[in-house]
Amino acid sequence: MLRLSTVDSGAIIRSRPLVTMPQADKPKIEDLAPGLAFWNAYREARFAKGTDVAKEYANWTDELAQGLTSPGAKGEFAELCESSWLQ
Repeated sequence: MLRLSTVDSGAIIRSRPLVTMPQADKPKIEDLAPGLAFWNAYREARFAKGTDVAKEYANWTDELAQGLTSPGAKGEFAELCESSWLQ
């Protein structure tokens, strides 16, 4: 399904929505525990040294978003961020 959106100039932009992963392909939350434990340990170790990794990644994604020039790219990047791909 195509989505239609307009930009300030009134031009119509056609873009496809991001493809969602079929339910059968999504990992079960219990399968993610080892990775989540590693991530939390990494964040805690870096935080103890004065670096907030989550904040650094948030700043990085903000910088990336500001550098995008096409409305389609901005919209798709926003969708990725909202779906927690980069959060």
